[in-house]
Amino acid sequence: MTVLRCLPEVSIPEISIMRRFVYSSLKVLHLMGLVLFLGSIFGHIVAGILGGPVSGDRFLAAREHIAAATQFLTLPGLGLLLLSGVGLWLMGWSVKNSRWLGVHMGLAVLVTLIAFVVVLPAGAEMMALASTDMVANMEKIVAANRFEDMGGAVNVLLILIITGLGVAKPRWARKRGYPGMNP
Repeated sequence: MTVLRCLPEVSIPEISIMRRFVYSSLKVLHLMGLVLFLGSIFGHIVAGILGGPVSGDRFLAAREHIAAATQFLTLPGLGLLLLSGVGLWLMGWSVKNSRWLGVHMGLAVLVTLIAFVVVLPAGAEMMALASTDMVANMEKIVAANRFEDMGGAVNVLLILIITGLGVAKPRWARKRGYPGMNP
């Protein structure tokens, strides 16, 4: 009882204003995470093209830039996206009542898995192989590059779908069963 008396009383309008502020802040953080994450991925694509074929110093320099961008932009952007997304979900969106949100969140988990299981390991392998002996490891580097490219392309497509769902928020109707069936 003593602890409750020490807390200041907060009126309902003040709580509503605070919720709107927190919700708006989370949305801004979510958009910042998207810009960091998606923007850096497009930067990876440009750096990879400018790096040229798997040979020489330009390729290695491009891989070094991609590794730095991944560490300082891509991964923090993904983390910000996921954390702010969970925060927005906790603010009141219902996965049960909003099918689009369930798909949105499921695809976000899939993007994260592809990033950590396919794209990041392939990039790290390329960097390690290119740093040691690029000529001797040419076939392995090309294979890792192809693997990273495919995983990255799938992720970009999924990210664009996720973004479209977040913007459109489609109202997908639940399937109606026959009378007497539970939906």
